[in-house]
Amino acid sequence: MRILVVGTAGFLGSALALRLIMRGDNVVGIDNISNDYDTKLRLKRLNRLGYNFDEASEIPTDKPLQSNLFKNFSYYRTDATKVKSLQKIFDAYKFDKVAFLVNSPETFAEYSSTAYFKNDNAAFLNIIEQCNIKNIRHFVYASCGSVYGKNDIVPTSEFCRTENPVCMLGVSRKTMEMTAVLYSTKYGISTIGLRYFSIYGPYSNPDTAPMKIMHQFTNNEILEIQSPYWDFIYIDDAIMATLLALDKVLIESECANNIPAKIFNVASGKPVFPTEILRTLKNINKNIEYTHKEEQIGNQNFLYADISKIKEELNFNPTTSIEVGFQKFSEWYFSDNNPLK
Repeated sequence: MRILVVGTAGFLGSALALRLIMRGDNVVGIDNISNDYDTKLRLKRLNRLGYNFDEASEIPTDKPLQSNLFKNFSYYRTDATKVKSLQKIFDAYKFDKVAFLVNSPETFAEYSSTAYFKNDNAAFLNIIEQCNIKNIRHFVYASCGSVYGKNDIVPTSEFCRTENPVCMLGVSRKTMEMTAVLYSTKYGISTIGLRYFSIYGPYSNPDTAPMKIMHQFTNNEILEIQSPYWDFIYIDDAIMATLLALDKVLIESECANNIPAKIFNVASGKPVFPTEILRTLKNINKNIEYTHKEEQIGNQNFLYADISKIKEELNFNPTTSIEVGFQKFSEWYFSDNNPLK
């Protein structure tokens, strides 16, 4: 099985690539090493995949780079918004499946950046169009809980309304979902969109709530908690959901009209309150305190997910408790594997 993973220097993409490599799949990774946050973290993720670069400028572009650790992994520093670069990769390999795991930073939602919208959706369209051209029938992609916007129904299921997003991230991901439906019904590509909620764990993006909490905790600051609760899911559980989606056979017939376009929530399905995180952190620092922060413009209502659909159809069952997950996360945060501490 040969699988293309788009976003292999990202939090999700690097973790998925590593899991696929370890189970024996042949994996090709694409990532442009964007500088929307400190590239040291992206380079550290690539290090786990067998590459030793000190600076992003050292990485040649549009060339296959064989991993130093894994014979079944190659990486391209390629901009997925450039069609000609993608064509060369799709011409060089016969991919069985594609995972598009480009996940913009959470500040995208906060600042309503149109630049991320333009780049992410252009990359998405280019990749899925290459799948169409090369007759790749299975495409899994990252959506997110931001599509639900100001939704006051909790737990929030995939059947809740999504036409009222409050940030550009939600608009961007909803656009991808609608594009995926078109490619499923018109061109016969089986698509699965995964609406990830708040993923945390080692190698998290620096703008995520858990990373901010750990930064404040490390500097003996009062924790500024914006949300009364989150739906946190540990990275290992999120990757398990992604693997189940990649392995799911959805092609029902050769008739394009019967090809399904699926959407699943990926979350723990449980609200996690600040007191639960504080209990874990207090094992390290008994004097930790927190305060609530005012809601920022563009933030959605506080949600947690209904995951009954993904449990039933993909047999997904998250197993990492917030205590265990946050303990593993904090161990990584204070280790030498965290280039940002």
